[in-house]
Amino acid sequence: MPRSAPRATATRPAATTPRATIIKAEIAEAADVGTPPARLTELAASMSPRVLRALAANPSTPKYLLERLVISFPVEVTSNASWPLLAMVDPTFGEQVQNAEATTSVDGRVLEELARQPALRRRVASNPAASPALLAALAASGDPEVSEAVAWHPACPVETLVTLAAGGDPAVGPAVASHPRCPVETLRRLAGLDLPRINHALSLNESAPVDVLDRLADSPQAEVRMAVAIHRASPPGALVRLVAFARENDDTWLELTLVEHRALPPEVLDRMTLADNVSLHRRAACHPSAPAGTPRVGAATRCRRASS
Repeated sequence: MPRSAPRATATRPAATTPRATIIKAEIAEAADVGTPPARLTELAASMSPRVLRALAANPSTPKYLLERLVISFPVEVTSNASWPLLAMVDPTFGEQVQNAEATTSVDGRVLEELARQPALRRRVASNPAASPALLAALAASGDPEVSEAVAWHPACPVETLVTLAAGGDPAVGPAVASHPRCPVETLRRLAGLDLPRINHALSLNESAPVDVLDRLADSPQAEVRMAVAIHRASPPGALVRLVAFARENDDTWLELTLVEHRALPPEVLDRMTLADNVSLHRRAACHPSAPAGTPRVGAATRCRRASS
């Protein structure tokens, strides 16, 4: 009986699944709260940002994975239903997001992502790495605390400072008034409000115009008067009035501060050399603008000691 020829076995072609289909399936797994932790860990090795974003938002994702994902996907992790509990149980976990907000090396895109969370905007506005554009956008949020943080930021755009000053918020005003880049006209408008905290901030601002400093010299606030006495741009007339105030009110500390000012007129220094206070007398005598012939109270070494 002739042997039958062996039946040929058909070879199945290798199944080829489109990459997009695989990614779609992995995203579904990464977002599913019922996916086992071991599988979620495997998915964390994915190169797809969409898979990792889904993992960051999944309440079932293990804490050690969220710790890795929080820097790249801060919004998803902090919006995760498990976030409040994890941050409460382990405060260091919550600190990782705070570190992302505070570090100067954080990527600008991460800060922009963090800024989408209202609860994090104030901290983002305080970050040294925040860009002027991001600060301007944060200032437009309308949150007074965020606006105040923006106004304190060294990189705050000038236009934003002007806008914030026009808003009239008493909490934001001092921050704008202290900013060295704030336009002079805006500083003058703030001085016109005559508010204690704003006046103090203006007196400390190195960019404060002379006319504002002259007005602040008559402030009822002791800290403002002292700041004007120290300010390098304070005009001689303001200093003279402050000296008179110090004498009338027996304010020795204010007078000892004023005697060091470079703009103090020679005639005022001449009168100070007659003071009973030995320290004031010596400092006035050693002042570079002291009139010629003013007694120098001993050797030059005493002048150096008095000014130290």
